[in-house]
Amino acid sequence: MVAKHYSALLILLALLPGVHAQYAYTLHSQTNTINITSNWVGNGSYVVGSNTSGNALLIQDGGVLSNGNGYIGYTTDGSNNSVRISGTGSVWIISGGLVIGGNSSDNSLVISNGGELTLNGGLVIGGGAGATNNSITITGGELTVSNATIRIGAP
Repeated sequence: MVAKHYSALLILLALLPGVHAQYAYTLHSQTNTINITSNWVGNGSYVVGSNTSGNALLIQDGGVLSNGNGYIGYTTDGSNNSVRISGTGSVWIISGGLVIGGNSSDNSLVISNGGELTLNGGLVIGGGAGATNNSITITGGELTVSNATIRIGAP
């Protein structure tokens, strides 16, 4: 329950003039939904399941998430997390990089039905040795990667 209040507080702080959130989390089998009425803008990172599993972020119905870096699953315990960007006008803008399954498994990103992801940094899918079965699925959506490298699998 604390994570939900923490995330809500960061989202509210990010909307205040001159205040920038450093991190926002989706943790403990939680689902955060960003739609046209709850857009989130911040300079920090957005983490879906840092060290917990079964978390989801839904960006839909024209929702916009804009942040510095993105993580879907991070530590070895951060598995089975997902992000879905769906619907025209639904956009995740990341000014830095995105890591899907840094050291964890079974994390996913789905971009569909006109949803968009724009990256201005690196894209890493399965960065660590224990990271397996992490994925991106694009069906009727758009992924734009600029000024970046794309790495799939551990170095």
